[in-house]
Amino acid sequence: MSRVPPPVALPDGLTGQMLYATMARYRDVLEARRDDINSINVFPIADRDTGSNLLHKLVSVTHGLDPEAALAVACAAVAAAAVFAGRGASGLIMSQAITGMARHLEESATAGPREVADALQAANEAARRALADPVEGTIITCTRRVAAAAQWSAGRGSDLAGVTSAARDEAWAAVAETPTMLPVLAEAGVVDGGAVGYALLLDVLDAVVRGTEVLEAHIAAPGSLAVVLPDDRYELIVNLENVADPTGLAEAWQALGSSVALASQAADVRAHIHTADVAGAYRTALRFGEALRVEMTDLHAYAGDGARRLTVLVASLPEQAGALLSLGPTRLLLPADIPSLVHIVETSAGHDLRFVVVGDGAELVETARAATSGEFAIEVVADAGDAAALV
Repeated sequence: MSRVPPPVALPDGLTGQMLYATMARYRDVLEARRDDINSINVFPIADRDTGSNLLHKLVSVTHGLDPEAALAVACAAVAAAAVFAGRGASGLIMSQAITGMARHLEESATAGPREVADALQAANEAARRALADPVEGTIITCTRRVAAAAQWSAGRGSDLAGVTSAARDEAWAAVAETPTMLPVLAEAGVVDGGAVGYALLLDVLDAVVRGTEVLEAHIAAPGSLAVVLPDDRYELIVNLENVADPTGLAEAWQALGSSVALASQAADVRAHIHTADVAGAYRTALRFGEALRVEMTDLHAYAGDGARRLTVLVASLPEQAGALLSLGPTRLLLPADIPSLVHIVETSAGHDLRFVVVGDGAELVETARAATSGEFAIEVVADAGDAAALV
């Protein structure tokens, strides 16, 4: 006579080890599904980098995270790492959502069903605060509906697994409805890539709580995409410190472009905009804080298919940004670091890519070589005037 195995006892609260497992497994899922998410990235433009941006963020979040840390310590580490790890609008919104969730749990004495539901509500509120002009049919639709489902489940007395499964199911229901809210998604025959990224996070959280494998979600490939080059040609991301009025910055940038998103921690802000006036947007940012980091991408170079020559300007100091932005490079990065350079290489696949190091470039050249495994030629010029002839 065969014995029926006893039921597995599910946890009644989230632990630091479970949070670590969620972040680590989510990173692995994003690595496996990066290309799928990139392929459906059509909003706000079809630059096909949402999956890469989300993965880059999770690599940063999990780097150095202690798998044995207590929940409060793990939450503090996740929140600190997530704020400035976001790339692209979806990446910044996801960073704020994860930060909001982690900060709420950090302040909780326990992390049972009600606390986790409240943390998902905090994630939703933080995601919406990140955007100057929230658009439904994107990741914020997913965060809103997930929060409501989790609150409903906790309110009816569900255990932790009941809350996470209700959140997961509602996440995918929201993803399925995104094309009904954004015509560009319906025309391309896809769902929103950022919303898929958030739903995958809920897949992983529920699997960790239940002690099961993560089910592989189906992500339908798009049909033929009609590429429309955006009027707001450039993506600018600036890290600022000593920002007293982030709302004022968001409002000022709203007049200069679109897709304005801000991730913040205390007086430090990571600000994102799509704009036709990248130099003007940068000067405006300097009215609100001191620049620590500047990243710029020419979206026209990445929207659509077809290889082309791409030039990346790399320099040491954010103070050099004003002169370098006016040159119109494909990409600009100040200051250089290996993870960001690797990200540029990964998101430039199929293109003729070259790096131009501006200024005293010995250390930067070595950084670029390490990041690119020596695959690309690296040119060194003395100053921005010399670089002008190369872009």
